[in-house]
Amino acid sequence: MMRRGRAGTVSAVVFSVAVCLAGLWWTVDALPKAKEKSDLAGVLAVLPSLVGVVLGGWGAWAGIRALQAQRTAPVIAEEFARLVGEVEGAQYRQLLGSGVAAPDGRIDLPFTVTATGVSGSRADGTLEGIADYYRGLRPGRMVITGTPSDGREGRTGGDAGTGKTVLALSLILGLAKERSPQEPVPVRLAAASWPGSDISD
Repeated sequence: MMRRGRAGTVSAVVFSVAVCLAGLWWTVDALPKAKEKSDLAGVLAVLPSLVGVVLGGWGAWAGIRALQAQRTAPVIAEEFARLVGEVEGAQYRQLLGSGVAAPDGRIDLPFTVTATGVSGSRADGTLEGIADYYRGLRPGRMVITGTPSDGREGRTGGDAGTGKTVLALSLILGLAKERSPQEPVPVRLAAASWPGSDISD
């Protein structure tokens, strides 16, 4: 991509210089043929006009490039969403595993919902449809819970490994992939590494 950009710039410079040299050659060739002062003025005006057109073209090109490279909030958000998709996608694939043990990557597990004070919610959903489920909530809030690590009825381990993180990652990836420019970028904050500061900080 960078080589292609450099080649395009070099080609544009060579073309611009060639146009200016052709204008200079035409001016030198046409000067002896000019018989009246008006003809002489017209011949002499061609080269500055040609140089002005070339410089104007370069100015327009530079302006377009500057607008394309402008780092506005929507551009930054789009880049950030792409980065979230790459990082969380790698984590998602790692959790799903691969190879003979997981030939299809994932199972579309169902989940159940307990909703209070939320409109648009259903009583259950699936891993595949978690992003669409979330988009239907008003307000858009979701807590993914499980049993404590000490378990119930004397069992140890709780429900570790049942897919809570996979569900959260599926939600993040779905929201990041299909977000509109006006929507926020989903970010996963790990509670285990939270420094205790205010979330706005």
